[in-house]
Amino acid sequence: AAFRRLHPDMAQKRRHFLLRLADGLSALLLCAVPGLAMLALVHGLLGASLADYRPRSWDELDYWHEIATFSAVGWQGGHYGLEGGTAPTARLGGGSFGPHGVWPSVVYGLPARIFGWDIASPPVYNIAAMTAGLAIMVLCMRPGWAFSLKAAALLASYCYIGLYAPVMLLESMVLGLCFAMAGLFHRLMAAYPRRGWSGT
Repeated sequence: AAFRRLHPDMAQKRRHFLLRLADGLSALLLCAVPGLAMLALVHGLLGASLADYRPRSWDELDYWHEIATFSAVGWQGGHYGLEGGTAPTARLGGGSFGPHGVWPSVVYGLPARIFGWDIASPPVYNIAAMTAGLAIMVLCMRPGWAFSLKAAALLASYCYIGLYAPVMLLESMVLGLCFAMAGLFHRLMAAYPRRGWSGT
């Protein structure tokens, strides 16, 4: 008690430190939810490991192979369009990727050039995409511990995290981009609090 009387700011500094620590740990938990949800499904429910993944559907095989090609030879890959259909970027010299476009191959193919790409890579890259998107959102929003814990609980209850993260479909990449865009949108709205939607 005597120490507190002599140093009243120490209790306030300690409280501030503990709040910042709670904010940081809850933000880390939020960013870890996609990985934890997928591991709970794959290891806990299915009794498998991430290394057991194999593409099964046509879409999974197509995306997997396009990313493998882009990571190996860049824009000089082969033709991937169904029934002759290609992405509009093919006319601009952007490679002959399927009608879904070149971006899945670029977004996953660029890091795959550095870290590698094999048959069991998609779940790892899906988790990385969602975690990176959540990290950008957290950095832009700087949420408190209460928001982070509520968002983590909500995200953990979202069944598509666990369903789509273990497979090579675009949903995980799109979710990661949506998380990042939500954070950037929040930052933009916070920068202009009195302006309306028209920006005037």
